[in-house]
Amino acid sequence: SDLIFELGCEELPASAVQRALAQLASLVQGGLGEKSISFGSVETYATPRRLIVAISDCHGRISRRGIRWNQKHDLFG
Repeated sequence: SDLIFELGCEELPASAVQRALAQLASLVQGGLGEKSISFGSVETYATPRRLIVAISDCHGRISRRGIRWNQKHDLFG
């Protein structure tokens, strides 16, 4: 299956977009790996008010309780 997540945010400064996309891709890949979910590729896209991550060939199952954000991830700091 292919998955797309779109994250709405305040308007991002142009200088922060590339760094945010790189960190988003890294966090998504790490999270999928932690849950032993195989995937083909992770691609990221952005608009001034959205960050988008597209995951291709995603195989695995996660319950709603399996997804946790127990750390604060600073995409801009």
